[in-house]
Amino acid sequence: MTHGRKPRKPRLVRNPLTHANEHVSGLRPHELSNVQRTLDDCLAALRHVRYEREHIQALNTFWQISQEIERSGIVKGFTEQINAAQQAATAIFNRCETPSGWHAKPLRGPELAALDDMAYYYMFQIRNVTYGELHRLQNKVIHRAKSMGHGTEHIKAEQLHVDLVD
Repeated sequence: MTHGRKPRKPRLVRNPLTHANEHVSGLRPHELSNVQRTLDDCLAALRHVRYEREHIQALNTFWQISQEIERSGIVKGFTEQINAAQQAATAIFNRCETPSGWHAKPLRGPELAALDDMAYYYMFQIRNVTYGELHRLQNKVIHRAKSMGHGTEHIKAEQLHVDLVD
């Protein structure tokens, strides 16, 4: 009997181990290695001046997620490195974007150092967040970009791999 109340909706039965695996545990080793590989591919393309606009956009997305991790207070202390990496990525993007199209140009020493350092710190950060926290922060970055009128594009890791052998 409901005694005049609305009946309670039954909950979806979920496997608690699946829920814990998806939301409470950290990223699995193969997921971490995929992120590391994507970062390495982007940085290798930058070092060898074989990068496209997508490489800079992917790195900028990583840094925005890193900034969200910093803001959330989960892993703190990397504000200076994040800002330096974002400034380097912006400088590279502005230098390569010309009226006639995209032209990759060699990186300057401090830019490469800032991006290399940030890749290390980003990996440190995502090793210390749970899958659920990372997913929530990624969605926050995506929704913020959409709300500001920026388009979002899913870039597959295969698109970022550059064969460095001629």
